[in-house]
Amino acid sequence: AGQIFRFFACEALRLTGDVVQSVRPGVEVFVEREPLGVVGLITPWNFPIAIPAWKAAPALAYGNCVILKPADLTPGCAWEIASILKDAGCPDGVFNLVMGRGSSVGARMVEHPGIDAISFTGSVATGRRIGLQCIDAGKKVQMEMGGKNPTIVLGDADHHRTGGGEIIGKRGEIHRFTRATRSVVLGVEIHNHCLAREIGQSDDIATVARQADCRRSVADGRVGHG
Repeated sequence: AGQIFRFFACEALRLTGDVVQSVRPGVEVFVEREPLGVVGLITPWNFPIAIPAWKAAPALAYGNCVILKPADLTPGCAWEIASILKDAGCPDGVFNLVMGRGSSVGARMVEHPGIDAISFTGSVATGRRIGLQCIDAGKKVQMEMGGKNPTIVLGDADHHRTGGGEIIGKRGEIHRFTRATRSVVLGVEIHNHCLAREIGQSDDIATVARQADCRRSVADGRVGHG
């Protein structure tokens, strides 16, 4: 998170615009970038310090005030970011932290007329509602609502090195990281080999998961299944 803030602190020193040649003599055409005003940030639980930093650092660097609402399951990292910024001399009211459930606090942020833009990372259903609300209110909105990332393995790839990466991406991170692989596209030449490895590793993962679930059940005083 610290590196993210350092990066955008440097970017603030080289703000750019555009000058466009005009078709009218004596008339200059240029593009100048200005702060939006107050930006509301709604962040998820899976990257509780990185995503708030990714959103807050550029918003602050380019002259906006920020209201951050972290996931109610992981508020501690956002609290630390707020504390560090305050200790670093961030003026009162420039970076603001609010806590609570998205259905109440987050919804109020989206509705509030004093917030000029919303940046949201979370579920598809919630993102759709936020997007429609922002469009209706004329707010700028940026959303990231999960990924469906394919892994493509061509026929001339070293098939001995494939298999494990797809497993890690597809099952090790699924439902937690939006960069998780959700599908694998295989070349015809290596399809059968990779599929066999995939099935074998899937069985190994399933066995480990069942064993872990059984251990948890015993520790909780319940009978484990399967």
